[in-house]
Amino acid sequence: MKNNPYKWLFVSFLILFCAAMASAVTLFIRYDRSTTESRHIEENDFYNLASGIENMDTAFQKGLVSTSPVMLASVAGEITEEASTVSALLSRLPITNEGESLSAKLINQSGDFARYLVKQTAAGCEMTADERQYFTDLAALCARLSTEMGELRQAIESGQSIAEALQNSRAFLPSDGTEAGFYSPSDEFPEFPSLIYDGPFSKHLTDRSPAYAAEFAEVTQDMAAKNFAEMLGIEQAELELDSETSGELPCYCYRYGDCYLSLAKAGGVPVSMFCSVAPSAIRISYDAALSSATDLLERLGYNPVEQSYFVKANNCFVINFAYTQDGVTVYPDLIKVTVAGDSGKVVGFDATGWVYHHVERDLDTPAISVEDGYNCIPEGMTVLSEGMAVIPTAGENEKYCYEYKCEQNDGSHVLIYVDAVSGCQADVILLVEDENGTLAL
Repeated sequence: MKNNPYKWLFVSFLILFCAAMASAVTLFIRYDRSTTESRHIEENDFYNLASGIENMDTAFQKGLVSTSPVMLASVAGEITEEASTVSALLSRLPITNEGESLSAKLINQSGDFARYLVKQTAAGCEMTADERQYFTDLAALCARLSTEMGELRQAIESGQSIAEALQNSRAFLPSDGTEAGFYSPSDEFPEFPSLIYDGPFSKHLTDRSPAYAAEFAEVTQDMAAKNFAEMLGIEQAELELDSETSGELPCYCYRYGDCYLSLAKAGGVPVSMFCSVAPSAIRISYDAALSSATDLLERLGYNPVEQSYFVKANNCFVINFAYTQDGVTVYPDLIKVTVAGDSGKVVGFDATGWVYHHVERDLDTPAISVEDGYNCIPEGMTVLSEGMAVIPTAGENEKYCYEYKCEQNDGSHVLIYVDAVSGCQADVILLVEDENGTLAL
């Protein structure tokens, strides 16, 4: 029987077709993967951009109530750094003529002026009235841009593409001389997505030896579990050793029901606990949550402490506590406790701040009086309360300060810290208060 030439032609065609299809599928998969990766990079750039602009806004607001050259230099440095990052991110996003947009002009002007302020304060110069007004104007514009970023974030999270959202935004169109119309102070201020609150001064450094844990000798994992079980009044058998960690703060890690617990090898000191729970709603009062949190800290031996601020998040109360010594609030020794809003049970705590920083402080008599500190309060502000506090600096040091809670003309609240030795403004914390608690910026 003779071979059919058409049969081999068909087979050859089929092989070539299959090879072509395989190549096409491979190219499609690579293209799809590349497109997905590009989208993720773009999303990451956008959210970093939004975060950077919000950080600039916060720094500007602090600058508006800064009265000392040192504090102003610190704020100006923050603005300079954030402006540089934001400017780089703007160039990577799908924005037409991004260098000519309102936002780009604002970011560049803010960065340039902030760098100028750093040099001026380094030379011992204070802002003139005109410079202060220019700073105020930039702050207002940055606040409006921050608001716009909040609106864009909502649009994108509702399904709009980043490119489309940016193209429809007035802030990212080329400037046409109508900036004042866009950045109108009469515009209604929209609600922002909730922020994760971690309390004033919660971001102090932990790249140091844990001072509190250093006071204890190392114990076995069995002894650590035994001590913790006795503190909480539970059976030691409920704690199952999961792993161990090393580093500056070596810990034993246990499973405790739905919770993950870390105890320092030094003395079995409780460091943190996080539970995998999802409270359905908030049914208890804040006072009930505070009672549960306070009871836990007493059992764990963390006292004396005082409640600082709290926020409601994910149907939980997140309450911050700080150590108190002779009536002085010591913010570096921070503890955060999370209480479920439905059951009132403690479902998490983080005592890292306490474990790293807690020691008895030598609190000398202040060199200035509380009345002298009022010289650092801007005109127009009303002082609601005053006290003493220890706050961390940008390095590993601390400052002994007067703490003034003030009210601005718009009813918002600010914490102003004045160095009790030098009499200079040491720090400013903005308080954003609503029905969900207090955000400290």
